[in-house]
Amino acid sequence: MRNKNEKVFESVFKEYFKVLTIYAKKYVLDFDTAKDITQETFVKLYEKRDELVIHTSLKSFLYTSVRNRCLDYIKLHKIRQQHKDTILYESSTYTEDEDTDQIRYTELQEKIHRIIKTLPTQNQKIFMLSRFGGKTNQEIADELNLSKRTVETHISNAIKKIKISVALSFIYLIIKLL
Repeated sequence: MRNKNEKVFESVFKEYFKVLTIYAKKYVLDFDTAKDITQETFVKLYEKRDELVIHTSLKSFLYTSVRNRCLDYIKLHKIRQQHKDTILYESSTYTEDEDTDQIRYTELQEKIHRIIKTLPTQNQKIFMLSRFGGKTNQEIADELNLSKRTVETHISNAIKKIKISVALSFIYLIIKLL
């Protein structure tokens, strides 16, 4: 085969293809899949014929190659099946309530961001640094050259305005639903 003699490769293929397919079928339990695996084994053998080093007999090499490809196939399909099972399980436990809750949560976040944008510039900046920037009141005070107490007042005023606006929206929603 190394000498690129097509006749030799063809005779090996004819001699072993059927028996290797039957052997593969014992692993994968499907005749068409077994044929594909056996054929892939021969294709790889042909592609790598120049660099191929067989330490055992050709027959033994072919059987081992087919077995390994079958095991790879089984492993791959087992993983795929596990993913399918997980998706089916998660989709069966999914409820519309979860989706509705997520929508409401997102809408509430958007409303809060709109309210923050209506705050005076300094108040907005301080609140954003505190809540979304993860900075402490002292860090904000140092950064903006303000007292810590001023920063606390700005944050407190922002929180009050957000609470009032959200509460008013909630009351409006209840009235609308009645």
